[in-house]
Amino acid sequence: MTDDAGCTEVFSTTIDGPANLQTVKESSFIIYPNPANNQLNIETTQPINTANIQISNAMGQMCHVLIQEVGANNYSVNLNKLKKGYYLIQYTTENDVISKRFVKI
Repeated sequence: MTDDAGCTEVFSTTIDGPANLQTVKESSFIIYPNPANNQLNIETTQPINTANIQISNAMGQMCHVLIQEVGANNYSVNLNKLKKGYYLIQYTTENDVISKRFVKI
């Protein structure tokens, strides 16, 4: 189901793993390609055991929440259901919240 802003139903799942005390710095959180068409890739330099990845549109409405595997450091997000426009991706771990902008074309 998609609303007028191009956002779909929202669900959230956080998977907990063993404690990881490493801090993710903004430079260690990379998104590409930007602008993106159908897929956005996310990389972290260190695997993170607990993280929540959320995408919001320019109006601040939540559009997507990524479910990930424990200890992964590469993720792909399918953007097919998002309309063209500007979005904010927020990456939240046990220690940090990092936000970056991207464009869906």
